[in-house]
Amino acid sequence: MAGPGGTIVAGYANGFLGMWDLHSGTQLGYEHLHGPITHMLFDHRTLYVASSLGQYMSWDLSVFDRPYCELVNEVWQHVAVVWRGAAAKASPPDKNHRCNARRAEHARYP
Repeated sequence: MAGPGGTIVAGYANGFLGMWDLHSGTQLGYEHLHGPITHMLFDHRTLYVASSLGQYMSWDLSVFDRPYCELVNEVWQHVAVVWRGAAAKASPPDKNHRCNARRAEHARYP
């Protein structure tokens, strides 16, 4: 079935559930349930999945509907590190990143 933000979600008879990007074909997530996947439902940005043997799960897929810079800014608030060489280093957001520039622009023009 079609998923949010240009994704597709598929459930299989072997219990495999996967999500892929429609444009690149990149697998974005997967899960395995006991028994064939028989039910999938999107409701308020959450995917609910159940197998014929009664196992079930859900995925919050709201992140795929969010604007890119909104998501990047939220990550910056919680993860104040960047990769430098082969190590994570504490650092503020990159001043030259397009989302940082947009955030500064909104601060000047409320």
